[in-house]
Amino acid sequence: MKKLIKSPSLMEYMPKSFLDKITKNLNIDNMIIYIDEIDKKFILSKKPFYLYKNIEGCLITLKDVNNIEILEQKIRSDSVKRGYVAKYKFNNIIGNSSIIKDCIKKAKKMALTDNPILITGETGTGKEAFTQSIHNHSNRKNKPFVAINCASLPSELLESELFGYEDGSFTGAKKGGKKGLFELAHTGTIFLDEIGDMPHDLQVKLLRVLQEKEIRKIGGTSIIPIDVRILAATNKDLEKLIIENKFRMDLFYRISMFTLDLPPLRKRLEDIPLLLESFLKELPYKNIKLDKSLLEALNSYTWMGNIRELRNCVEYMAYMGSNYLTINDLPQNISSKLNNNHMSSNMSIFNDLNQYDKNICISILKSLHMKPMGRTKLMKFMEYNVTEYEVRNMLEYLTRNGYLISSKGRKGSSITEKGIKIIENNII
Repeated sequence: MKKLIKSPSLMEYMPKSFLDKITKNLNIDNMIIYIDEIDKKFILSKKPFYLYKNIEGCLITLKDVNNIEILEQKIRSDSVKRGYVAKYKFNNIIGNSSIIKDCIKKAKKMALTDNPILITGETGTGKEAFTQSIHNHSNRKNKPFVAINCASLPSELLESELFGYEDGSFTGAKKGGKKGLFELAHTGTIFLDEIGDMPHDLQVKLLRVLQEKEIRKIGGTSIIPIDVRILAATNKDLEKLIIENKFRMDLFYRISMFTLDLPPLRKRLEDIPLLLESFLKELPYKNIKLDKSLLEALNSYTWMGNIRELRNCVEYMAYMGSNYLTINDLPQNISSKLNNNHMSSNMSIFNDLNQYDKNICISILKSLHMKPMGRTKLMKFMEYNVTEYEVRNMLEYLTRNGYLISSKGRKGSSITEKGIKIIENNII
């Protein structure tokens, strides 16, 4: 024994009574022991030897805890190099509004479970930042965080990325095969962004992963057990996709027990000053000041691209303007929409609407001023990225108040003389 372990001194610190105890007691394994004399911790594991169903001895292995911690640090370092680490934490999410604080509070509670979480919200609302923060707040924070955008890859490539493949399973397959992201995320978290765009056949396979906690590689025959927490995000209405047979109902209920809906920026306008301050600090330019009229304009804008659009706007102004930014430094696409906002805010006919709905009305009237069209086509011509529900409501409002005429069939809606007067008197 002493020759095998090459450390006779360790045996001297382990009394025979202790060795007898761990040899005979089958429940003692993978325990941490501390040896005072050398001030070290070890993980003790054993492998018993049997003779006619009786234990005749044990192979005892002692592993230095310090060496294991160093190995864990190396694994963590390798994960960083490969990009399998979440960088955002909840304290990186900017905002003092009650609505964003409530989202953070809910997300922290959800993080402590091991269930799937579905994060919904418009483009640019911070879904990935919340996903990474949830991972870093969970028990899996020191394990891999692997992300993939389900809309960015064709079906066949997405499947091979998620599940991996065996050697020679298809033309062009990497020699020796490849591990999939589910395997790489083992014991950690996998983030499926834009899950609403996942092909239907892959939805079936994802459902099996959730139910059975196992995968099979493309071209493989063996089953691989995995321990992965699934976080998903989408800017689509999954329940509507279910009705259209584009998303599986059983998968939806599997991933949506915990659902976090992130608010658009227009519902948390009070956070804009904090966001501006944070974005400006990240830029190489120092001491950039914003004119009061510019701040007012930024607060009155609709921000259909949400936080991402605001960041892009700030960066554009900082690079293209001076150290003192005014409303004249705004990008053209934003300043033109702000003019429309100003026009709609001065229209007494729309006083019963909020600013966001006023902007939609103006955009509808401008689009229909060109030619009559149906709702689906109209959405493509509008200046704003709006939902079908929002367009339908505003079309009904404008028709009810005599600014549009709605026709049945393919003709769609057309603008009335009353509607034309609004456009001509305020734009032309």
